[in-house]
Amino acid sequence: MGEIGNSLDDKTIDWLLSPDNPTVRYRTMTELLGMSEGDGEVRTAKEAIMSTGPVPKILEQQRPGGFWGEPDRFYRFKYKGTVWNIIFLAELRADPEDPRVKNACEFLLNNSQHRESGGFSDRGDHSTGGTPDGVMPCLTANMAYCLVRLGYGDDERVIKAMSWI
Repeated sequence: MGEIGNSLDDKTIDWLLSPDNPTVRYRTMTELLGMSEGDGEVRTAKEAIMSTGPVPKILEQQRPGGFWGEPDRFYRFKYKGTVWNIIFLAELRADPEDPRVKNACEFLLNNSQHRESGGFSDRGDHSTGGTPDGVMPCLTANMAYCLVRLGYGDDERVIKAMSWI
């Protein structure tokens, strides 16, 4: 058991391992208890993330183009737009191989990332991706983190965003 795991009582650990929220279960096993990704229970919890709890509910609301809400308000539709849902999916450990997750990442890269600089913008333009006057360091850092978490760590566009930061 990890250092944090040693300070938690059995009742708390049992609560964190509840199957009701597979993300919490998965992260408890791997981050608190130090269980291996190859462990059968860990694999089962990780697979359940896509079918139980908040991740499938978020993905149910996704529009066919890979966005949530209105496509042009991907950032400005606070906590309900595409940017915010991608943050949630990354933190909840959504499966990067899921086509809906990939579709969302591609939508973001095509509509929010300013192609020339690599930074992410709160506004989009069909010719440049994100607009240069809307590029923000905090948004760029958050999107780079999320895209790495969602399987885009080796993507040249994400590497460009990290270089911009």
